[in-house]
Amino acid sequence: MCIGAFTDVDEVVKFLRKLSIKYVRFLVVDIHGGLKGELVPLDEAIDIFRSGFGFDGSSIPGLRSVHESDVYAVPDISTLFTEWWLSNRVASVICDVYVGEGKPLPNYSREVLRSALKLLEEKGLRLKVGVELEFFLVKLVDGRPVPADEGRYFEVGPVAKCENVVLEIAEYLRRCGFKVLKIHHEVAPGQYEIDLKFDDALKLADKIVIHRYIARCVTDKYGLVATFMPKPFWGLNGSGAHLHISLHRLDTDENICFERGVLTEIGRLVIGGLLKFAKSMCFLVAPLVNSYKRLVPGYEAPTTITWGVGNRSALVRVPHYGNQLTTRIEFRLPDASFNPYIGLASVVYSIMLALEQRIEPDPPIYTSAYEVDVSFERKLPVNLEHAMILYTNSPLYKYFPREFNEHILRIKKLEWSEYVREVGSWESTWNIVSDWEYTKYLQLV
Repeated sequence: MCIGAFTDVDEVVKFLRKLSIKYVRFLVVDIHGGLKGELVPLDEAIDIFRSGFGFDGSSIPGLRSVHESDVYAVPDISTLFTEWWLSNRVASVICDVYVGEGKPLPNYSREVLRSALKLLEEKGLRLKVGVELEFFLVKLVDGRPVPADEGRYFEVGPVAKCENVVLEIAEYLRRCGFKVLKIHHEVAPGQYEIDLKFDDALKLADKIVIHRYIARCVTDKYGLVATFMPKPFWGLNGSGAHLHISLHRLDTDENICFERGVLTEIGRLVIGGLLKFAKSMCFLVAPLVNSYKRLVPGYEAPTTITWGVGNRSALVRVPHYGNQLTTRIEFRLPDASFNPYIGLASVVYSIMLALEQRIEPDPPIYTSAYEVDVSFERKLPVNLEHAMILYTNSPLYKYFPREFNEHILRIKKLEWSEYVREVGSWESTWNIVSDWEYTKYLQLV
């Protein structure tokens, strides 16, 4: 059954009984955008649907400290989906997290995005987003990953050996009510892309984390790993999560970024905000040490703060397909590992600042961004440590809850120091993918 189909608990229970669902998996989102949860037999789950359940927030990355660990989760029944691939009939639902007497936990990922969207709604605006989510299918040989096929971009037939696996993932997404737009082999061997149609930002973020969960579950049946690690193989393209953005009026749903396919003044300001704050957003949308091995020249990933029309080397691209009216702005910085709630919140704040400050973009480029000579100020951060410093000194930093900033900075400082200790300095290791990265990221993001 589809996401968004239910608004009433009684309807949910009736539906689950009709499908002979035996268990409900109650899910919470950690600070990395990963799903955690517990299984509850259906008869016991009915009360949880109505009143929620308590759990140890200190054991979920980025939620709470041990001295204040008691929190409780309340299911958002609009996110209910069935895990069709399991024979024992499981349904899952994403929860919101609260403390005290009904107070939302401010640093919980869904609440961070919800708070940002409320500020946008106060201005009479709504953000809609679609995504091109890239990932690799790999098999493990002597503990190390190798691409699961030898296909390349748009490959069809026997060379794209994993197409049947990807189609199964897409079919489960469709059964969950996702609007799947496209499925195709990407540039690198073993790399695929599934595109999801635009939706309201919070719904799209939910769909991204569920998409990643379903992909991992399905591929595991085939002895494969679906990895959303940004750069699993040096010398091959990395995996992005390209966001297709449009800003709409809340009352009429009018797209105010484009008029008859032509970029409006508001659309230009949206681009201006994405460019202006890209360096500080990097920490949130390219969140891993490995992320910065994707952001190098020559692999269709951005490296400079530029924009263009139909230009896939730029940070921001306005799609242009000749006879099709353009309706969206593509933001190519996020990678496949990012926490979509946090990343989209940073997009919202960059747009709000651009509208308030009337931030116009520089002229677009008409050549490869890798060949454009730009100043240091227009280059993206070189590594996670650099991105962290830029974030803490940026206007975006103050928009995020204090508790979120404390948790994410502590976690990422430890991650960076561990990398340097176990692998080596960035200057000597930026162009290799280490065993430490495979252990840390391959099956966890």
